[in-house]
Amino acid sequence: MQEIIRLAQRVKEVAQNNPEKIVERSLDKIYTSVLTPIKKITLGRQRFRASGKEYFYATHYYNATWRNERAVEVPLLNEFLEINRLRRILELGNVSAYYSKNNRPPLVVDKYERSKTVQNLDVLDIPHTFNIEGIVSISTLEHIGWDEAIKDPLKPLKCLMHLYELVSDKSNVLFTFPTGYNPSLDKMLADNVLPFITFEFMERKDADNHWVVCDKATALRKMFGNPYYAANGLVIARGLRKFDESDLKSLKY
Repeated sequence: MQEIIRLAQRVKEVAQNNPEKIVERSLDKIYTSVLTPIKKITLGRQRFRASGKEYFYATHYYNATWRNERAVEVPLLNEFLEINRLRRILELGNVSAYYSKNNRPPLVVDKYERSKTVQNLDVLDIPHTFNIEGIVSISTLEHIGWDEAIKDPLKPLKCLMHLYELVSDKSNVLFTFPTGYNPSLDKMLADNVLPFITFEFMERKDADNHWVVCDKATALRKMFGNPYYAANGLVIARGLRKFDESDLKSLKY
């Protein structure tokens, strides 16, 4: 009940301060409700190729996955969680709650999102006592150190270095993140600084949200939000390798 009251108060505030936004969101919800069933029988029956496999595009109503990078990310997320259903997995960023309700990881850390199943910690404060056997993170790394009150261009790298020390199986790691969003993250990717074991790159090809594998240079040329909504380039990174902390001091971003 308190959550409903809080939400109602928030809607009232937004309506008073920005009534146009309420109309815009309402129209978008109607648009999404109408289009999602159609997308399920069109895009949802088509496949994309990644990591040497074929997957069906995700066409969920929540976040209208059929019009953004979630169409690709969600199938990869669900596969990772299914493979690791008996292992102690850490999810960085609360995404699976919306798409994988029958196969949730036991540990979910999200600094900002409030939920009973989420621990509100900064990634650098995650303790070693978590006993992590694997990590998954969907479009969260690009926000770390960038969409925060205190900007820290190197924080994504610090985050990965910290997680390397926490996870027991260094190969059992999956991260996805868009290109063209966080300039410092893009530069670290271009400079081969990010300590992942393998990388795969994808680009959005058209307004219908079809994705194909591409090379790194192509992915890095893609802009977030242009020409298509949200990500136009995507990184799929797996595994973590050690990054020497002494090298961190020499980096300038």
